[in-house]
Amino acid sequence: MNRNVHDLAVSFLALGFAVLPLHRPVERHGRRLCSCGKADCPSPAKHPVGKLAPRGVLDATKDRTTVDRWFSGTGWSIGIATGAASGIVALDIDPRHGGDESLRILEDVHGALPPTWRFLTGGGGEHILFRHPGGMVKNSSGTLGAGIDARGDGGYIVAPPSEHMSGRTYAISVDHHPDEVALADLPDWL
Repeated sequence: MNRNVHDLAVSFLALGFAVLPLHRPVERHGRRLCSCGKADCPSPAKHPVGKLAPRGVLDATKDRTTVDRWFSGTGWSIGIATGAASGIVALDIDPRHGGDESLRILEDVHGALPPTWRFLTGGGGEHILFRHPGGMVKNSSGTLGAGIDARGDGGYIVAPPSEHMSGRTYAISVDHHPDEVALADLPDWL
C-alpha cells in the first residue's frame, strides 16, 4: 500500500493539487486508534502529521522532493489542500448525517450537479470536486444542508487511497475519474 500512497500523492501533484501527510489508523492492543497516539483524538486519522506539517494545511506542498520524502516508505494518509492552493472546492457529503438527502433536495431545487471528479470516502460518503472560482471561498459545515460540508480556502480533504478508521479506504469514483471527466466549474448557486 505504501507505494500506492506515494504514487497517488505524486499523481495528485500532476493534477495541480497541494498535498500534506495525515495521520492514519493503527492497531494497538486489539483496537483501531489514530497514529497520533491520543486515545481521545478528536479527528482520528484525519489530521496533519505535526512533525512533518507543523502548520497543518499551510504546509501542503506541490514540491515533488518533499512529497517523495513524506510518502516514500511511510503509511501516512494523503490530504489535499482545498481552495486556491490546489484550485479546487470540495463538497463533503456525509450520508450518516443526512448528506445524501440534503444533496438530493439541493439538486431538486437547482438541478443536477455537473459531471466532475468525485472521491468516495472511507465513511461511505463522497467528496465532489469543482474548479475554484477565484476570490475567497470559505469553509462551511452544514450551511448547505445537514451532512454537507464545503471545503474551500484553508481547508483540506482526506484523499485516496487513505484508510478510514472503519477499515475502508478512500477511492476515486470510476464514473467520475479525472481520466474520464473534466473538473467542472462550481455551479453559480453554490
